[in-house]
Amino acid sequence: FFVKTERISKKTDGLIKYINYLEDEKNNRHANNEIILIHNLSRNFLNICNKNATNLDYQNSKKGGRKVESLAQSFDFSFPPGVNVSNEDYQEFSLKIIEVLKENISNLNENEIFMNVHKNKNYKENESCGHLNLAVSRVSFDKNLKKYTNNIDLDKKKILWKLKQEFNLFIANKYE
Repeated sequence: FFVKTERISKKTDGLIKYINYLEDEKNNRHANNEIILIHNLSRNFLNICNKNATNLDYQNSKKGGRKVESLAQSFDFSFPPGVNVSNEDYQEFSLKIIEVLKENISNLNENEIFMNVHKNKNYKENESCGHLNLAVSRVSFDKNLKKYTNNIDLDKKKILWKLKQEFNLFIANKYE
């Protein structure tokens, strides 16, 4: 089992393409998967990411700052083979992820997070049950500074390490 992360490139077009892929039950790669929404509607998430990035671009245009290139960061949590994860367990794990993210990215709001699951419909022992997909807005509004800021901590290994730790703990406590 593993956790991987990457920036979603190509601004709004890239994020729309990525979210559409995550929700596309007809995609060949999703043939044996049930797609389950875990947190936030995709259109709400897309709207908030786009709004935040547009506001940061406008804010930066006044002082010559860089434009936002990536609206969101993706994370994939692939569960180990042989572990049949229930929908309730995916939901429970998602709450732990949100908690870790909010502890480490102070400006992050829950509406700036999207999660769904690709669950193997034909699960057999020693196969992967599925994986949880997470997307996080790269821009948030900082209430203290009263301006939009990049969530640069998403690029730091510390976040990935903490999410991996939480993932390992969850699996160890639930399935071993």
